Amino acid sequence: MTTRRRDNSRSFLFAIGIGLTLLTLAVRAGTEHRTPVEMLASTYSSGATLTPSEAREAIDRLTLALDGCHNDDVAFRILYRTGVIYFKAGMMRRSTSVFKRVADSSDSPALITACSLNMLGQIARLEGDPAAALDAFGRLADLCERPATVGPGDAPTLALRTLWGSALISRAEIYELQKDDTASGAEYERARRALEHDPGSKVLREVTPLVMDRLSQLHLRQRHVDTYMALTATLVEDYPAYHRTPMVALERTCTELLRDADALFECSNGALCAAPHLIAYLRQCKTDAEVTKALNAAETLCREYESRPERLFLDYHYAWMLDAVGMRDKAIDAMARAASNHDVDITGAKSHGLVQCHGSIMRDYAMVQQAIMLTEKTAYEEALRLMAKLPRDPQSKPHVSQLADSVMKSIGTLKREAPRNEAR
Repeated sequence: MTTRRRDNSRSFLFAIGIGLTLLTLAVRAGTEHRTPVEMLASTYSSGATLTPSEAREAIDRLTLALDGCHNDDVAFRILYRTGVIYFKAGMMRRSTSVFKRVADSSDSPALITACSLNMLGQIARLEGDPAAALDAFGRLADLCERPATVGPGDAPTLALRTLWGSALISRAEIYELQKDDTASGAEYERARRALEHDPGSKVLREVTPLVMDRLSQLHLRQRHVDTYMALTATLVEDYPAYHRTPMVALERTCTELLRDADALFECSNGALCAAPHLIAYLRQCKTDAEVTKALNAAETLCREYESRPERLFLDYHYAWMLDAVGMRDKAIDAMARAASNHDVDITGAKSHGLVQCHGSIMRDYAMVQQAIMLTEKTAYEEALRLMAKLPRDPQSKPHVSQLADSVMKSIGTLKREAPRNEAR
């Protein structure tokens, strides 16, 4: 090897985690030169972050392990681990220097090189250097794309393919943030095509619907409506377990209804605003057939996904559709389902992190909206009782708490003023 032995994110946190953990089992399984390997393995007991003193202690052990190491593969693992220790201690300059040294060495094993490039890309993203991140992820994608198949038990190749998929998605995300939809779409498309022909990785199969989802949004932003509809149709049909499938089904239904009504919305945010645009359209729609078609489609989706945690989002939008066409009683019932959603556990292990994060807030908003709808029916007491049940959490949900206080005061004022208004 040419490097002296003494030298050394459904997301990019996930990708960082890949880089930090992929080599652990391989290191601990080593059989040669037990002393260097054991010293290396001992550093894996450290936490997610390290103090400077903890980092120095670990680096000292790694330096000692490297001095006594005569196996190139283990030596490069020690160097990589040194970079990880610096990273955990927040010493990004030293961490980057080590990872570059490993990644640039022609003697470094492919997996260690790939993990080093991944860490270089993730550090560059954390430090706001998109050019460096694109370069690192580009090199990683080129390196990891070479293994074409994954055989049973082929852990190193599987790890390379996992890092490869992560690199392409990271590049696409960076281009998307830079508003370069063409470049972003090319990276997502590259990932999608390859994923379709790589059945060996469970991790990559789980990434496929995410790639299709984001790619479809890019196409819609560019008004490639037919491509968007085709991609989302496949996503909904082939990936029912994907956490956004219920919302994708609603978004594509709303997009289709707006397209058929020649009222296609402004698409700068993809399909994320499709439901609000359809609700706005329904408020001024004079065709009963279109109203019936939209409400039937939304109600069908609510039933189809009634056992899913994401159902509350469907009920929430369906309630607004009903309210838009004057069906207030049905709207209140639908909003109540979104507010309670008692049949579905949004905090359970099967719930996606985004559902767990946003579901509770959505329930709170649904309860507030239900109270407002009841107030519009002059059901003040019922509205106040409902608002009294709303949990207040000024720390984690300051906006919800402030909104709830404001709504309760307004309802109380209207309740006191109601007899005067009726007397007039």
